[in-house]
Order: sequence, then C-alpha cells, then structure tokens
Amino acid sequence: MRILFLLAALVSLVNTLGYTVIDTRKFLNGVLTGPADETSKLFVRSAYYFPSVNFAVATLVLLLIGTGLTLRINLAPVALVFAVEFVLLAIVQVIFCLTSGLPGALTKIVPWILLALAAALIVAGLAADRFAGILAADL
Repeated sequence: MRILFLLAALVSLVNTLGYTVIDTRKFLNGVLTGPADETSKLFVRSAYYFPSVNFAVATLVLLLIGTGLTLRINLAPVALVFAVEFVLLAIVQVIFCLTSGLPGALTKIVPWILLALAAALIVAGLAADRFAGILAADL
C-alpha cells in the first residue's frame, strides 16, 4: 500500500529535518566553535552532513514510491536497503543510549524511535506490495 510509504516518507522527513536543523543548532555549531584547527572542523562538518544527505535521499525515494512516480524503476530494493539501514542505525542509537549512563537516555534521544518506525512502515509497505503488486505493476 502506497500510504505506508507516504507515512514512512513523512517520518523520514521529520527525522531529516530534526537531524539537519535542530541537531545542527544544538550540537554541531557548538563543536565548530570549539578550539580546533579548520581542517578538523571541515572534516566534522562533512561527516555530520553525510547522514543528512542520506536521510534526504531516503525521504525522496519513499515519497516517489508513495506517490507512484517511480519512473518505471523498481525502487522496492532501494526501499529495503533504507529499511535495513534505519534498523541498524536505530540499534546503534539504542546501544549508545543504554551504555551512556545518562538517566532516561532512551526517552531523551528520540531519533531511534523515528528510524525504527520508518523501517517498520517500509517493511509493511513492501509486504503489502508483495500481495497487491503495487511496485511490480510499475515495471
């Protein structure tokens, strides 16, 4: 069902905006104003924005699938890759939260919830497609 991909795209968009806009203000700007040479700051900025681009591409792919504008390209395998990536990122964040020693870290660091929800919606959409033939019909 395409609605599941649209919902996954919405969750992915919220995650993308949160990571790119809110986290930049809260975390990246503080790191970049610290005492370090410009090369190190450039590296940190590049490493920080790599996931932003990745999240944005995932959002775009999910939006294309959800709207049916796949341009006759089978995007199901791409969506599956993003689902696996989101699950792995969520697992890493949960491990970080559980080992951080911060009280209530699992409820304070929420991207893992968004990533897990997006992954679940993608998998549900792919499973529904398997029975409805939505993406296969676009071939």
